[in-house]
Amino acid sequence: PELRQDIFNVAGDTSGKALRIARQPAEAKIIERRVNYDSALTRALQMGIAIGGFRGYAFVANEEGQAIAALDLEAMALIKHVPLDSNPSQVLSVTGRNFVYPFSAKNGTLYELDPGRLTIARKVTVAPSATQAETAPSGKYVFVLSSDLHAISLDSMTSAWKMPLPEASHDFHVAPGERYAAISSRDGVSLIDLESRKLTPVAQGADFGQVKFLGDGKTLIVADRAEH
Repeated sequence: PELRQDIFNVAGDTSGKALRIARQPAEAKIIERRVNYDSALTRALQMGIAIGGFRGYAFVANEEGQAIAALDLEAMALIKHVPLDSNPSQVLSVTGRNFVYPFSAKNGTLYELDPGRLTIARKVTVAPSATQAETAPSGKYVFVLSSDLHAISLDSMTSAWKMPLPEASHDFHVAPGERYAAISSRDGVSLIDLESRKLTPVAQGADFGQVKFLGDGKTLIVADRAEH
């Protein structure tokens, strides 16, 4: 009878419920899971998810609920909601670090979540609002895109530096090797030397969107929004 309850709305912290569900045959878990899927959870899964290396948990940004949902991937059960003081828009995982980093674009805040205790360890706010956050390939920084580019040191959870950016920046991506980054705006695409913090325009006269470096770090792919 207990399995007929909604496993995604279990009150409290970790209990024997997840363990009992985990021991059920896969067919039984699939049946129960499908019955209890709701649109709110589906939307939350689409908002942002970081999986890997965290005791079999998936961490989901619940933007409307101002929380991070910790899901047990084996039992497909909600273990805990970790409350935040803002609306998370991304969840980042960083190579070599045993933490999860929720980010709220609404108030420009990066949080450090301890996956062992399922609590927020530290946080830092770098801007009144922001567009996106991206981890550095080295795992030393998280870059936050707002009216400025902010580099947050994950060792100290403080802003290491910032630099002004062109107005209406759309997207940002760090190249492998972490020497350069690309940024797009309604005016064009620019390269940023992350050591000197110098910005150099490389393409102008078009409304560019998403930018991505290929794995070699030498080729940049840019979405031209005007040309579809």
